[in-house]
Amino acid sequence: MKIPLLPLALFALGLLPATAEDPVGFDTTPYQYQRGIVGAPVGDKLLRVTFDRDLYRHSGSDHSALRLVKEVGGVYTELPRVIAPVHRPPAPAGETRIPHRIESFEENDDGSIEISITLTGTTTPARLEIVTPLRDFEKNVTVLTSPDGITWTALVSNGLVFDYERFLDFRRTSLELPPTKARRFKVRLADATDQQLALVRTLSRTVSGAAGVTVSESGTVATRQFRINEIRFFTAAVEAVEKEYEETYELEILKQTVDAENKTTVLLLDGGGLPLREFTLGTEDRNFRRELLIQVPDKTTPDSWHTVQRGFLHSYHVGDFRDERLALRFEEGRSERYRLVIENGDNPPLRFTGVSGEGDLDELLFLAAPGERLSLFVGAPLNEVNPARLDTAAILAAQKSGVERTRLELSPLTENPTFRNEKPAEPRLFESKTLLWSIIALVVAMMIWILYLTLKRIDQIEGESEEE
Repeated sequence: MKIPLLPLALFALGLLPATAEDPVGFDTTPYQYQRGIVGAPVGDKLLRVTFDRDLYRHSGSDHSALRLVKEVGGVYTELPRVIAPVHRPPAPAGETRIPHRIESFEENDDGSIEISITLTGTTTPARLEIVTPLRDFEKNVTVLTSPDGITWTALVSNGLVFDYERFLDFRRTSLELPPTKARRFKVRLADATDQQLALVRTLSRTVSGAAGVTVSESGTVATRQFRINEIRFFTAAVEAVEKEYEETYELEILKQTVDAENKTTVLLLDGGGLPLREFTLGTEDRNFRRELLIQVPDKTTPDSWHTVQRGFLHSYHVGDFRDERLALRFEEGRSERYRLVIENGDNPPLRFTGVSGEGDLDELLFLAAPGERLSLFVGAPLNEVNPARLDTAAILAAQKSGVERTRLELSPLTENPTFRNEKPAEPRLFESKTLLWSIIALVVAMMIWILYLTLKRIDQIEGESEEE
């Protein structure tokens, strides 16, 4: 008896128990928090949401604990996203006017005048302009600087401002200034009072036998004061360049201690995972210069710190003299904690009233279809999420091409109701799907083999019976 094995094998496979399909969609259980995106996408737009402290704190050092998903019928699907710094519009190109105040005016015996000026702010002047309504003049200008208001040094000697309107439209009333950090200036103009000769021509006709025209010429001399409406200082012209937006964050001082043994003041800061590149310290202490160390946790050794930058802070307030530098830049990074160590030496310890941090502001760029319900899931403390490999080419191309971005808002941070706050237990022997399928496949193979041997044996018996 010949029984085909293929239908028999298919019959045996059909005896396998039916199993439930694996769940589809994005697994939300590892994420502790959820934030909805307010406002449904409209049209084919490049969308963006701006990061805030909650997103920075719970998205992980490399944003691997942040996921963008859409919800359809209770099933979540992850969407591609790109994280990039926010760029601010280009600053206007050109010069910037520097505020100043006039301290004094003096008229000298030689006919010159001197105007003493103090610049406010810290910007460096590159050009000086004398605003006057007068025409037809030529004046020598000297610009002097002083560190203390007592000793003066010439910055520009024999500078020339002029107006030659009588001959052609040619006027120059500004002077280029060499680089200087001075804040005190004295502008000296020679011959502030000048004399102008006004020529008057008179034409008369004489009637005689030889009639003709007689021209006579007379002149008058007028004294004129050189009128100055205003003196202006300007910075050097700058190009319009798009820059990354810098955000200033007030940081919480978790602990401030004085280490008497090591002669230091130690500040422990809550970094909150913010992208920071500069710290500015606030203090009411004056007249000091101290070394500052910026430290982050050392990932290789528990309870230890790694120094990422060192520099000096100073604050000098003596009489009218002011010079202060309480900020220190370092390579931008993201850390939950920072430690600032200030070396006091044998000096009294400094007391700090606050610390601010400066760094980039990031945004999330993505695409979505109109009407889709979007959410962000953040905070995966179990370190059991792997970065998804999604297609971001269209987002990057739109970003590079300067496509206008539509901003959406985020709802407040809420607990994710599906969050699993402990690791799942290891499956028991027969609860593992992989192992169960392996055992079933082995049993099926054994059944097919036994059936094969049985059928073979039946064929042998039938063959022996026919021979007899």
